[in-house]
Amino acid sequence: SPGWICHFDCHETTDTDESEFMPARAALSGSVYKPCDIPDGFYLVGDDEKPEPEFHTAVIESVRAVTHIAPGDADGTIIEEPLVQEGVIV
Repeated sequence: SPGWICHFDCHETTDTDESEFMPARAALSGSVYKPCDIPDGFYLVGDDEKPEPEFHTAVIESVRAVTHIAPGDADGTIIEEPLVQEGVIV
């Protein structure tokens, strides 16, 4: 049997991410809120202290079967965080 089991709940990003979450995120970090594009598609947020690129790839490939993966913007970022691999930021 596997050492652990997990469940991923894929949800649609809404406009409240830009109007609620991102301003709150900026306030928590003490930075100035700057509007950004909310991506269309699925993406993962990984742990920068314990990267798991093989796991992330497996999740992205599985999710790709049911929806599209969010592309990075012109700067190669998603919500202003650099992509570390397709569909993954940390």
